[in-house]
Amino acid sequence: MFSPDSGRGQLLTELGFRPAPGVADRFGGSFYADVAAENLPTIDADLLVIDNYEKARAQLDSMPTFQALPAVRESRMIGLDPVVSDAVSMPNPLTIPYIVDDLLERISRTPVQG
Repeated sequence: MFSPDSGRGQLLTELGFRPAPGVADRFGGSFYADVAAENLPTIDADLLVIDNYEKARAQLDSMPTFQALPAVRESRMIGLDPVVSDAVSMPNPLTIPYIVDDLLERISRTPVQG
């Protein structure tokens, strides 16, 4: 999981999102933090954005703890494809318009709660 200080996190923070309360203090100055399968309930949020989802899909689909997350069960998850994931990882004047347009369009189709 990427911190709010990473490029990915800064982009989402600028769009008004915040880390899930269960993980907000887990980064300790790092741009990334691992979450063990048994701790996946701590990442549940109004909306989950999964970076490079296709790469992780088989593993996530096989994890009962991930599949049990309310955000996953209720289709409040956006899985970024490899192109968008790459663009999100290095937000700059060329990638931001593409990322924002893609994310906002996908968010508008997601039953976000909150």
